[in-house]
Amino acid sequence: MDTFAFKTLGLAAALSLATAVSAHAFSDTKQLLVAGTSQVEGGLSYAGPGMSNVFGADFPNTGLGEQAASVRMPAGSLSRLRVNVVTQNTPSSGFLRVMLRINGANTTLTCIVTGTGICNRNQTVAVPNNALVTFRISNNFVGSGLLTWTATMEFD
Repeated sequence: MDTFAFKTLGLAAALSLATAVSAHAFSDTKQLLVAGTSQVEGGLSYAGPGMSNVFGADFPNTGLGEQAASVRMPAGSLSRLRVNVVTQNTPSSGFLRVMLRINGANTTLTCIVTGTGICNRNQTVAVPNNALVTFRISNNFVGSGLLTWTATMEFD
């Protein structure tokens, strides 16, 4: 195998591994946390930072969706929420709201997107040690068809 083919193969392998990782380190203390999935329009769901799975409000049992999606975090801070939404069709109405929750309480890290688009929030929220962190996703699009969303934020 020549050097160019070997480097190309190595780059392709590195890119495929990078897309599967849910947290990337910026430095010794800062990480990028990622969540997201595809879904149909309408409904309430929960996802944890670093998870690609989304839980309905009543999955695995009545009222347990947020608990199932929660990720236990060490003390630190979360900031720079960025949500990217891509819809199959232009919605006739509605929005997708991604709200960060800590120990079951809403935080100021919230993004609302009204169709295909990006939302950025630069607030910072404190995370107490051993806190349960969750994204609450409210989707009331009408006419969007399938959609995908990703959320990223920094943990420091």
